[in-house]
Amino acid sequence: INHMLYCFLKNPKCALFKKVLEPKYVEQLAETPQPFYVGVKRANTQNQVTHWVRQLLAYYTGDRLNSSYTSSNCSSSNKLYNYYWISHPPDGMCIRTTANFSEAESPAFLDRSESVVQM
Repeated sequence: INHMLYCFLKNPKCALFKKVLEPKYVEQLAETPQPFYVGVKRANTQNQVTHWVRQLLAYYTGDRLNSSYTSSNCSSSNKLYNYYWISHPPDGMCIRTTANFSEAESPAFLDRSESVVQM
């Protein structure tokens, strides 16, 4: 827990994040904490901290699949599970997890004109 708090609150470029994030995300890590404000929904954008949390949940609570999985076949059409490739340890591993995203959108911001029923 201490290491996780250090990574979130002090230095995201820590060993734990380097271990669980894909290399393309590790390259983008800053040595200063990221903002935690979630805010309103934006088209096709994802809060970086939200991504980190999902990867940590997958790493610590997911099922590590056997070594026959590679980065190219670590996937499934199963809607119950998500599959993530984690590049660490040196050979990498495929993780099956129920960690997922869901949109948190207030009904106050929905377009009501589409839901009005004509009588």
